Amino acid sequence: MIADRDATRRNIRKHLRDVLRQTQPGDFLWFSYQGHGDKRPNSGMFLVPYDTDGSTNKSERETAYKLSDLLSDIESDFRGSHVLLSGDCCHSGQMAAVAPHRKGRIAFGAITSSLSSEVSTGNWTFTNALIEGLTGQGAVDLDRDGFIDLKEIGRYARTVMAFEEEQLSSFGFAEGFPKKTGITSVKTAAKAQVGKQVEIHRKEGWQKAVVTDTQANGDVRVRLAKEPEPLDRWFTADRVRDYTAVKIPKGARVEVKYKGKWLKATVEAEQLGIHHVRFDGDRKDDDEWVSSRRIRLLK
Repeated sequence: MIADRDATRRNIRKHLRDVLRQTQPGDFLWFSYQGHGDKRPNSGMFLVPYDTDGSTNKSERETAYKLSDLLSDIESDFRGSHVLLSGDCCHSGQMAAVAPHRKGRIAFGAITSSLSSEVSTGNWTFTNALIEGLTGQGAVDLDRDGFIDLKEIGRYARTVMAFEEEQLSSFGFAEGFPKKTGITSVKTAAKAQVGKQVEIHRKEGWQKAVVTDTQANGDVRVRLAKEPEPLDRWFTADRVRDYTAVKIPKGARVEVKYKGKWLKATVEAEQLGIHHVRFDGDRKDDDEWVSSRRIRLLK
């Protein structure tokens, strides 16, 4: 692992090259990146290491680590046949949009925190979801077979990101990629209700939360959405309710908050309570996925 000031472009590429040259046929590589990312027209997506010069667009492009260079580095020295990329950064969804379609002997998969067009959040919600999967937390075992595989981690992260951050994550796999590869057995079995997405009533009103523990009398302990640690108290059943995402049907006319203004738009799709909208007029390039905080029915 390379972190903080050691995570320069040169160091990342050197350490990656050293690892790749030790690999053998049949090996599986997981490359995980948590940090800054960016995307520019005609330049694609790139990772932004510690020493990137962001003073101008040109200097950023020249000193960042382009996704295309990362993929080429892996293809040049990796002796195995399957590579998983995970990214918790702005525009990380470009990994899932591009890598699985590479032609060659290596099959790529990707699990990322955002869509290719979206910036990421200021929290480590996505990375925490990956860690839950890697450490065998029962909530990630979606089919309850006692094992956690890559596809379950991707689906779990997507659900968590939609609920807690109101942002869609991405995952994609090349044809033939073993997305059902078992990562670990379940180490901590989930009690009934643990991991459930709910709302709890506090003095601030109803707030999103995730159940972390339960008692026989129905009381639950929770952590608030976006917060890593549980609250130090129990909530009775009358202060907990199921969470239901707001879902606006396709074709509905809405207003979307965009750069401080409410603009008219039409809903084109919905996933997990997040809506893709088409703005009126000549604003097609601005069409995007929006959270519930930015959308309302047109009166």
